[in-house]
Amino acid sequence: MRKVKTLQWMITERCNYSCRHCYLGEDKKNEPTTDELISYIPLIKEAGIESVVITGGEPLIRNDFETLVKELSQSGISISAIITNGFYLNERILGCLKDNGHNPTFCISYDGDESHDFIRNRAGARADALKAFDLCKSEGFRTSSDMMFCRANMDELRSSVKTLNDHGCSSLKVTPLIMSGSAGKFIPDLKLSPSQVLDAFCNYIPDYYRDHISMEIYLNAYFYAASYDGIWAIPADDACFFVDNCEMGLCANEKLIPFLNAQGRLLPCAGAASAGKEIIDDMAFVKEVGFIEAINSPGISCFYGYTLKQQMDNNTDCKNCKHINKCMGGCRIVASFEDGCISGRDKYFCTFFRNDYREKILKAVKHRKELV
Repeated sequence: MRKVKTLQWMITERCNYSCRHCYLGEDKKNEPTTDELISYIPLIKEAGIESVVITGGEPLIRNDFETLVKELSQSGISISAIITNGFYLNERILGCLKDNGHNPTFCISYDGDESHDFIRNRAGARADALKAFDLCKSEGFRTSSDMMFCRANMDELRSSVKTLNDHGCSSLKVTPLIMSGSAGKFIPDLKLSPSQVLDAFCNYIPDYYRDHISMEIYLNAYFYAASYDGIWAIPADDACFFVDNCEMGLCANEKLIPFLNAQGRLLPCAGAASAGKEIIDDMAFVKEVGFIEAINSPGISCFYGYTLKQQMDNNTDCKNCKHINKCMGGCRIVASFEDGCISGRDKYFCTFFRNDYREKILKAVKHRKELV
């Protein structure tokens, strides 16, 4: 198992918003006590983990957040990022982070110029997010953002990117809506098909260059650009090992970032936090076995160690597909949602490779020098 240097840590399930797509759903309100939270720090340190990404729920909702900041600092563990809706962000919190030697990136969710309040199910959520971006910029903290992409905001992608760019955001990741948690109950009609998502991405790419966007953008795994005049890539290409019978794990991440949930279970990644109970219940409790054993436990190894050979043995469609050595089966978490099981098809990767979207993206990028 590769060394884990960063941990994503859910310090609470509580949140001040009731987002229509929340992967936790409505009923999960777990929150460790202050003592319970601090008791994980020696275990994190012992495992050689150097930094944490703090998330929730809404992590800044905790009254003891500054206590955690200080405890991590005293243990020599840095906070590399904080994922937040921005509502509670203030100068006092930023000052506490600075005083304790932390310089995290704030990942502030943004779901569209017109749709953010609707998706976040809270009036004024967009204004609060933009205020948080501006505060971070003025105080010297880097910001990034995630956008949940769906039918409600697909026509707002261009304007939203321009807005984030204007407010000093350094990078944006656009991820299609997944039917987990609250989404299936509240916004099932807003989900786009893989081809609709990919068509929208291809249509947007020229606008990225026309608008002279300086921030990084990740259109899921299908297009990355460092800036309008910088490097660009198709991340899906990195999944390709060009082998016939791969015995290596399919997880293509060079840098594993496991996810410690509010119940104390260690999951393979943040995406798994929205998986079904039957998957999460297979994951080990860190307090019972420690981080090293938890990382190598059967529940996580089911994902990290799942091989191309297993995928082809378990899925006839994949075995008989001419693209299998390029797509490598796609993401197992997405496959679990899209096809109902770990051996299912990642329908986004299937659509990308089977419908020649790589060439469509290349065509969309081809005239970038003329566009700028």
